[in-house]
Amino acid sequence: MSVQIEKIRQSLFSKFPYLAVSDFEQLFSQADLTVLKKGKIFIDLDKKSWKIGFILGGIIRGYHIKDGEEKTIFFASSEEVVASYNTIIFKEASTVVYQAIVETFLITFDWNKMQKLYRDNSNLERMSKDMILSNLGKSIKRLEAQVMFSPEERYVDFLKNYHHLLNDIPQKYIASFIGVTPVSLSRIRKRMMKK
Repeated sequence: MSVQIEKIRQSLFSKFPYLAVSDFEQLFSQADLTVLKKGKIFIDLDKKSWKIGFILGGIIRGYHIKDGEEKTIFFASSEEVVASYNTIIFKEASTVVYQAIVETFLITFDWNKMQKLYRDNSNLERMSKDMILSNLGKSIKRLEAQVMFSPEERYVDFLKNYHHLLNDIPQKYIASFIGVTPVSLSRIRKRMMKK
């Protein structure tokens, strides 16, 4: 695990060059390791969750259930953060289920405990804001793609952004993510192979 921690540390230092070694040590003094087996729920629907997860390895799928049907909203993998923003921002229950698609390893933090740390350490507070803005940007791009792109363009966008996860994500989740049925996804893939 120390190799993974060092990898995370290097990643954080490259993304947030203003961090010092002492910041990293403070941050990880608040961390726990969580291992989710395939299919295990990290954050459940209609529950408040103050957990923040930094993914070391694996894939988390976020989905909503509407009329008994799962609608995939996002995928998150290594070095990405997952949290119930509905709870953290609005203090409401999660409207999304966060589920491990494959065995997933996360470093987890409690949002409320982190607030004290952020008050005491401006570098960590800045890192948190930068991560939140990054996730907001990804969410906006995702929303724009849903509104402005055709299903085929959404699939191309999926391939561009998630090509490294293609073999680990079931086709039905990809279809749901781009807003089509699995049969329609199969047709899109066949058309693209002919081009």
